[in-house]
Amino acid sequence: MASREHLLHINHLGGHHGSFIDLFGRWCRLDPSIGRVGRANFLRLLRAERLIFGTLDDDVRGFVLVALARAILARRTGGIFMRPQSCFFPGARGWVKRQLFRALRAVPRVSTLSLLPFEAAPELRAVTTGAVHDPQLWDVVDDDEVVDGKMMSEVAAAAAGRPVLTFLGTVTKGKGFGHLAAMIAADPTLTRKLCVVVAGRVSPESAADAEAVEKAGAIVWNRRISDAELAALYHASSVVWACYHPEYDQASGIFGRAVQRGRRPVIRDGAVIVGHYVDRLKIDALRLPDDPYRAAACMISGVTDNNNIRIADPALLREWRQDFIHAIDDGIGAEIRT
Repeated sequence: MASREHLLHINHLGGHHGSFIDLFGRWCRLDPSIGRVGRANFLRLLRAERLIFGTLDDDVRGFVLVALARAILARRTGGIFMRPQSCFFPGARGWVKRQLFRALRAVPRVSTLSLLPFEAAPELRAVTTGAVHDPQLWDVVDDDEVVDGKMMSEVAAAAAGRPVLTFLGTVTKGKGFGHLAAMIAADPTLTRKLCVVVAGRVSPESAADAEAVEKAGAIVWNRRISDAELAALYHASSVVWACYHPEYDQASGIFGRAVQRGRRPVIRDGAVIVGHYVDRLKIDALRLPDDPYRAAACMISGVTDNNNIRIADPALLREWRQDFIHAIDDGIGAEIRT
């Protein structure tokens, strides 16, 4: 017998998962279910009236088992595929995943939505049933932000009139911190011409680079940054770092917040997904080459007054939000505009 529950299922509360719960609760009226699929929650998931796996990548096996069981019972199941490009990675694992999701795509009442746009990666049509724009591109576009005034004052005092480059969130190699460190090492004047602020917990793999950039004149706040502090840092920024490692080629929360807040993102020249969004939104972005010497020169010469940059059209971001909500409300069943 079906329950009347409308559930968002995620494996854990780490990373951005907590914000996903808030977002789905606010916009899609879904209650959270947390934990890996197993005996403790299988029946609850099976019986739910509506069920969305918020990050199916975390437990592909659990998603498939629940979705197939619900399909037999004529119940719809949806899943958000955060990294569908993993189906096309080389090797046996990528091949197996590709065949699995191709087969799953043909199962009635099972829907998988890519968070990467089909226009940028058309091969994803073969392994997903539709696509939506990452919520972190539209989720705060109309929100009234609480801005930490103390943080604003601290950054303004440290900048002393210089443009501000911020590296926000957990500091990792995947987010391109090694490239930023290499740029500063290649041209030490970078931290004299720009106020470089690194705000977020530093991972062990990036500790040596963080120490080096701090010695070179950057500000490093190795701690968790509150939402109000993050809002202040965005407002204080001339440019926001989203120049991630080539293996991390997807829109990130940092990039999405920069788009929504009218800040200029720094991206990797050649990045497919963020490059697609920069072009589609017709916004100004600073594209950095891989060579650290050239990248440092590009950064120094490319930072401009934020009052003169092209920013995203809020109306388009709201449209993407409505597309997302409609997809969830429809049970994530139909192809939607991407």
